[in-house]
Amino acid sequence: NSIATFNPMPSEAERMHCVLFVLAQGEVSNEEKTDRLKALYTAVRDRNIPSLLVITKIETADKALLNSSGTIKERPATGGSASSRSAATERPKDMGNLFRSAKVAKLIETAEKSTGFARADIFPIANFTEADQHTLGVAKTAHILRLLDRSVKYAQEARRRAMRRQTPRPQT
Repeated sequence: NSIATFNPMPSEAERMHCVLFVLAQGEVSNEEKTDRLKALYTAVRDRNIPSLLVITKIETADKALLNSSGTIKERPATGGSASSRSAATERPKDMGNLFRSAKVAKLIETAEKSTGFARADIFPIANFTEADQHTLGVAKTAHILRLLDRSVKYAQEARRRAMRRQTPRPQT
């Protein structure tokens, strides 16, 4: 309570309606970090605030999601010979294959066990894909939108529950 702007009794409009926890994929197996995250998640959950877990840097969990050199390739230049164009258009797999990866599935399972989050509330997100050079790729955008959709739905559900608790019931 030492923060001057802290409000211990927030109005419905001021309170949190959904919390996003973010953990890099390399930290999923770090017991110290996942224990701290789990403790905070438990405290948030005990206050009936919905929460989601975002696992970032997922592209580093499975090298098959990257190109052969493990880097993001440059976009192919136009022109040149057919053979140079075909070599230049070789692209890393995008995040459309994310949920087909056995390594990503194992990582999500590990995160589920170590953090206490339900599998449906864990969202793996890539930091970098080839498509990110100029704009977000379609598959990556779909994963981000799925996360945003779930967080908004959870927030709406939390607000509805809170409003039902505040609304007096008519006596019959």
